[in-house]
Amino acid sequence: MSKRARLIHKEDGTVVSSTSKYNGKYLLENLLVCGDCGASYRRRTERGKVVWRCAATRIEKGKESCVDSPTVNDEWVQKILGGVFCEDNVYNEDTITNNVQRILLFKEYLEIYCKMKKN
Repeated sequence: MSKRARLIHKEDGTVVSSTSKYNGKYLLENLLVCGDCGASYRRRTERGKVVWRCAATRIEKGKESCVDSPTVNDEWVQKILGGVFCEDNVYNEDTITNNVQRILLFKEYLEIYCKMKKN
């Protein structure tokens, strides 16, 4: 986690250092993006469960600012990613890092953008 703490993955595949307060301490913070407003997602603990919420608008400005952004359960996201990318359907951060560029979250679906493999 400390290695990722100051890295931001851009759309063109480059990685840059960030001085932002919220800078991707967790892998999914670098990957999850709100399909409604384009803001990154932040990890929150609510009622003992880890969830992901739209950061820039929903957390900071309220639900009215980003009406269609879903709150998603961390276990659900890991289950989906593990089932699609990981051996034995078990979530593995290294495998996700090597294969996933970003994930857009919409109210009723998500879009996973994969990294291009170089030969």
